[in-house]
Amino acid sequence: MRIDPSHGGCSGGPAAGRLGDTNAPTGAPSRSAPGSPKPFDPAVDRVEVSDAARELAAQATVSRAESTLEPARLRQVLDRVSRGFYERPEVRAEVTRRLSGDLGAILAND
Repeated sequence: MRIDPSHGGCSGGPAAGRLGDTNAPTGAPSRSAPGSPKPFDPAVDRVEVSDAARELAAQATVSRAESTLEPARLRQVLDRVSRGFYERPEVRAEVTRRLSGDLGAILAND
């Protein structure tokens, strides 16, 4: 195996010879024969975002802004999860009861 540091990791593939070629295409628009692929033009690329995606993004932003969970409380919950606190049957029952009440309130507002 031969490593040539002057080529910056180039594998020597079919296009490797063009790296040092000053006459190689630079990506600038060129005139090409009819029917041939057009050169890459970044001005033509665009992204279209649907109304549904915009609505979901807005809802996610509002949800984060309305969150009242303090960082210290979040750390406490994560610590409890890692210790298996929520795996006990009585804790699961209480969490389920509270979540169902919260979900009911959320659904009633929609």
